[in-house]
Amino acid sequence: MATFKKYKTKKGMLWRYQVCITDPMTGKKRFKSKSGFATKRDAKIAADKLEKQIYTGGYSQADDITFSELADMWLESYQLTVRDSTFRVSETMLRKNILPVFGHKKVVNITTLDCQRVANKWSKEVVTFNKRVHLLQRILRYARNLQIIDRVPTEAVIMPRVKKADSSKNFYTREELQLFLEHAKRLFDVQTYTLFRLLAFSGLRKGEALALTWADIHFDDGYVDVTKTVAIGADCTPIIHEPKTKASTRRAYIDQKTMDALKDWRALRAYYSLKSAQSESMVFSNKKNKPLEGTYLLQKIKIAASEAGLHRITLHGFRHTYATLAAQGGMPIKELQAQLGHTDVQTTLNIYTSITDEQRQGTADRYTAFVNF
Repeated sequence: MATFKKYKTKKGMLWRYQVCITDPMTGKKRFKSKSGFATKRDAKIAADKLEKQIYTGGYSQADDITFSELADMWLESYQLTVRDSTFRVSETMLRKNILPVFGHKKVVNITTLDCQRVANKWSKEVVTFNKRVHLLQRILRYARNLQIIDRVPTEAVIMPRVKKADSSKNFYTREELQLFLEHAKRLFDVQTYTLFRLLAFSGLRKGEALALTWADIHFDDGYVDVTKTVAIGADCTPIIHEPKTKASTRRAYIDQKTMDALKDWRALRAYYSLKSAQSESMVFSNKKNKPLEGTYLLQKIKIAASEAGLHRITLHGFRHTYATLAAQGGMPIKELQAQLGHTDVQTTLNIYTSITDEQRQGTADRYTAFVNF
């Protein structure tokens, strides 16, 4: 049922109509209006024509769908295909970075130029801007699948070239690691120090280490069972689930000194009656037996690195440190692959081939010794 309204302009009195439409995709009601009619009769003729098109199926509502409405539909389907933690990352990026730019726009009006301009802008803000562009493209491809648009405007975007972050600094040399752990042991509680040592001497991912229970640690045999990982759920609470790949479920072998540190931590927790003597309780947790938060651990890294006069690394940097020092120490690449839990050895080769200054110093001598002339 159409409604009509008379309004005043500089050109005189004009009429507009408004027609209520139920969107078959979302089930929501939307309003289609048009202004600029000289008489009410003209407005009624136009409204009757639109209502007839709606009734006979000759009117397409695709032209009226905003990017925000499209994104909501995409999120609803996407959530059913990925883990809660993965969904949360994408949803946060969408709400924070993409919707402020495109949310109000009608999908059919988004152009390649719009996408190119925002890609250029994002490239100046963050190195990983391509993740935003790819997420935008996934949603626009969803629009094409729904036949809302015929072509995806992001597919013609020329991706800006940006200088990659220097990931080679996200690890410690042998001497730097020793210095860091010495300061960590002096500055922090036993739990925090033990976690840092375990990460550096095992190659475990942060989530894998934080998900460990005492039942996973085999003190006599010198290994830990990696069967789960911690991630952050959509409601910002930690959740524990199985690793993403089959190779991630593994035995990670641990040196005796690190095992001794774990034994000391277990004894101390049992002494303070924090329920840690139970085999099902977590190795690294707060007083509520919940996983330690990453922000807390990053703050501890910042403190220890500053005290030791070292550059700061991330929690993942301990895994990078383990891989680099293991390769430097001569660990076979397949053995390193198994310890790190990589499905494809190429992943091990691609990600963990950082060459320290100490390694490079002997390059010429090793080549000369081999060629021998």
